[in-house]
Amino acid sequence: MHKQGTAALAGCHWLIVVAALFTGVGAARAEAVTIGAEDDAGPWSYADGTGYVNDAVRAAFHAVGWTVELKVIPYARCKALATSGKLAGCFSASRTPELEGVLQSPRRTRTPN
Repeated sequence: MHKQGTAALAGCHWLIVVAALFTGVGAARAEAVTIGAEDDAGPWSYADGTGYVNDAVRAAFHAVGWTVELKVIPYARCKALATSGKLAGCFSASRTPELEGVLQSPRRTRTPN
């Protein structure tokens, strides 16, 4: 697998943590969430709703008993809806200075080889 692809998949492990947090926080709420998915980031995320990260997000939320709806939209709109609170999150959003303190990003726990 391509080095970037391996790093991207390794970075998806944080999704399980995010899904677990939703379970604890939302115990009294309906167990469903809508997440924005970038429409043009193949092979990670495609306009038809498929892709490596799309599968990982669905699996992480399913593992903790949540239903997740992926709203496939252009990256700029995904980021805007997530930062305004209209979506619970957005992927694949890059960690940038403008998003620090606005969106939560996973902390890097290891460096890919």
